Amino acid sequence: MSTEVNHVASIVAETGGSATAGLLAPRTGWGEMGESEHFVQFYEDDAFLLETLVAFVGAALGAGEAAVVVATREHREDLETRLREKGLDVTAAVACGQLVLSDAADTLAKFMAGGSPHAGLFAGLIGGLIARAAEGRPRVRVYGEMVALLWAEGNYDAAIRLEGLWNDLQQSHAFALFCAYPMGGFAGEGPGRGLADVCMSHARVIPAESYTALDGADERLREITLLQQKARSLEAEVAERRRAEERLRAALSNEQAARAEAESATRLKDEFLATVSHELRTPLSAILGWSAILRTGKFDQTSVEQGLETIERNARAQAQLIEDLLDVSRIITGRLRLDRQPVDPRVLVGAAIDSIRPAAEAKGVRIDSRLDYVNPIVC
Repeated sequence: MSTEVNHVASIVAETGGSATAGLLAPRTGWGEMGESEHFVQFYEDDAFLLETLVAFVGAALGAGEAAVVVATREHREDLETRLREKGLDVTAAVACGQLVLSDAADTLAKFMAGGSPHAGLFAGLIGGLIARAAEGRPRVRVYGEMVALLWAEGNYDAAIRLEGLWNDLQQSHAFALFCAYPMGGFAGEGPGRGLADVCMSHARVIPAESYTALDGADERLREITLLQQKARSLEAEVAERRRAEERLRAALSNEQAARAEAESATRLKDEFLATVSHELRTPLSAILGWSAILRTGKFDQTSVEQGLETIERNARAQAQLIEDLLDVSRIITGRLRLDRQPVDPRVLVGAAIDSIRPAAEAKGVRIDSRLDYVNPIVC
């Protein structure tokens, strides 16, 4: 329809904008179509489509031309009924091959391969139908609903490809082609973008009945102007909606990142608390264990001194842990100062053994250690 609108706009400019200076509104009928023209009719109601189809096929039969109709069963039955009401002998036309009626779904299935129309199968099947109908007749008119079926299934790429195959077939066969799409099939952003591709696949585009029912060129031009204004408003609205979606995506991404960071911090806190709890319990176990052993009074002076030394050492270790916890702010800010000094590994191992000795002896387990001399290490 954009080509027709541009044509109207140029006429308005040439006539100074006057709608009464011989201005013609865009063509809205198929009566002037050529012998090998491909046009598309959009419709809002089946009754409007049927009216156009009856006129299209009826004109062909009345003029001794051939008509090939590839449609749904409902549309074929309604077409036959209306043609008979107009006094046309449908049975005789079908019997002599002047009128060819074929089911859209069945015909479509015969040349589809992998979800897309196969060029060779299509040309052989549809080209054969048209060639047989054209024998001895001056002109062939074809009506097809297969593209509309593909569009209704959401297979938009296949529908556009099929439109192209119809155009290719017109290079080798002379026939006028009438396609139809319900306007309801273009609701939504995805199908809506495909409307331009559908229009570009046809030599002429006929709008739906809400436009063609308008009387006079002036009324139609006003409607076109209003539609242009709505289109620009919709484009601005869509652009703003897309910007809002981008902002929402960015906010969502930030929220997800913040949530992940919070979950990581919680996990680190739990790990930290688990580690601190373990470190605090280790010296406490040694203190409590040796305290219980010494309370029995069954040890010599050497063992008593060893136990007291172990208790004192673990008490100092626990005090140091508590001091480190109270000063954790230095760890968070990265200002922790390390006091490095030589340490005898034998002392560390001996301290560890002394820590677990009470629990081991309580279970009847004897611990023997043999520690060779090693050089002190700095830690």
